[in-house]
Amino acid sequence: SGGSSVTRLMTDLSRCLGELDKTLHEVLDTVLAEAMARDVIHEVYEPLLEEVDISSILCSSNVSVFDKDSRLERFPLLTHPCPLPLFAFDPQLLKYIHRNAVSNGCKYGRKGGLVLTEVHYDASARMFRMDVINLPGEHHEKILGMGEAASVAVFSPRKRLHSGFDRSRSRSEFIESHSSGDGAWIMHKCAKTLGGECSIKFETHRTVFSFRCPITTFEEAVNRNTSVHPSIFKLPENVWGIAIDDSKIQRKLLARFFHLAGVRDDRCIVQGGTMQEIKSFDDFVVNHIEQYPNDYVVVIADENLDAMNDDIMAKHTTVSGSKSIENIRRRLLPDQERRMLALVRSANDSSRDVAIYCARAHGFLPKAPIKRQRVLEMLAPAWEKRFPPGGWADEDAHTDSVEPCVPSLEAEPADSDEDLDLLVDMSELRGEVEELHVMCSADEELLAERWQIIWERLHALKGDLKSLPSNGRAAAAVEMITSLRGTTLPPNFKERWVSIHSLIKSLWS
Repeated sequence: SGGSSVTRLMTDLSRCLGELDKTLHEVLDTVLAEAMARDVIHEVYEPLLEEVDISSILCSSNVSVFDKDSRLERFPLLTHPCPLPLFAFDPQLLKYIHRNAVSNGCKYGRKGGLVLTEVHYDASARMFRMDVINLPGEHHEKILGMGEAASVAVFSPRKRLHSGFDRSRSRSEFIESHSSGDGAWIMHKCAKTLGGECSIKFETHRTVFSFRCPITTFEEAVNRNTSVHPSIFKLPENVWGIAIDDSKIQRKLLARFFHLAGVRDDRCIVQGGTMQEIKSFDDFVVNHIEQYPNDYVVVIADENLDAMNDDIMAKHTTVSGSKSIENIRRRLLPDQERRMLALVRSANDSSRDVAIYCARAHGFLPKAPIKRQRVLEMLAPAWEKRFPPGGWADEDAHTDSVEPCVPSLEAEPADSDEDLDLLVDMSELRGEVEELHVMCSADEELLAERWQIIWERLHALKGDLKSLPSNGRAAAAVEMITSLRGTTLPPNFKERWVSIHSLIKSLWS
């Protein structure tokens, strides 16, 4: 009897933990979707293309709402061809469009009816089409009577097509429904961000939502950006890697980045640990290039360099990495500057921010997990754009005829010792977070006075979180930190920080 009670208790505990984890993932997905939708609406969202298994994305987009068996039965997925190749695509945009399309099919289609997702990939035209098909629901005949006006209304902002047909609703309910009906309009905006379009067709026996956009396979995207495959791309022997970041965690990752890129360890210089290094970085790079006139230099600068004393609440100065690069380029002679590839690395990745960075430097690197297979995929296109094959630097800047000395991009065991080195040191991250927690626990008056310092530390934390392996909680914390951005202390800051702090602590607890 005692043994069976313990077994029941463990079963109930396991079920409760499973439901709690499921609920948490629903909340995190909502936070990420809302943050992305906000940027899409304001047309500042920059699609983040990565290697994507579209079938897996579509199968998982409804996992928080339905269990696996009912999902497979009621929400089947057909792909043409089957299986689909891997694509270079933004998974968050696709997930948002699909989840909303299926949700609308459930709300407005036949209650409990089938909602089919059918995907078509035209390799010759490089086009992707996703149809979400549901059976007719309530008021379907009235919608058919509207003709083309029904399709137009669906993608109009602040409007729900069905709200006008339900006369049982009060005026206040109608207004609420009307003002919140932006889902399809945002889906249209998401499609536009990807260079595509959305449409909906109301037929007698079904409703078909369609999303179309141009698409490229991941293999094509990799080969298109460089003259050689990144796996055999090799930097010249006479290249230096110079980087600067005020975060200890990021400095370790940047050293690792250069190592994986093929820069010799004795030619790798990573600064930013002191106020002096940050303030004198321009002079250091210029002097270094003058000292080695026949060498190449890859410079990577963090955008927000926080120069401050050991006192965490002391007065400080924020140095812009992109402006520092702009100043370095201005000071160098043309023959010196053309041997440098300067990149800005930042947690800010909106299209507006990226455009500014690229105007001041030669390119942009997002703060992201430093994975072995991604290092050369990011660096090789930037290098060849700066030093095109066949150009003036071809003889010594391109060594693709030589066997590469960098690690292969072929898959290796995920738990190898070298892979573990790529991970953020969680003990260091924990120390950084707890130090920041002390700052954020001050009284309102001091918080308002020191807000600029606190924000810079929050922004640095955001960059470290973005460097973690793919993690929903870290991503949600990043978006919550982004929502605090501003020149003055945001409202309800302490309560919002408590939520962020708890979310980050769950990463190691």
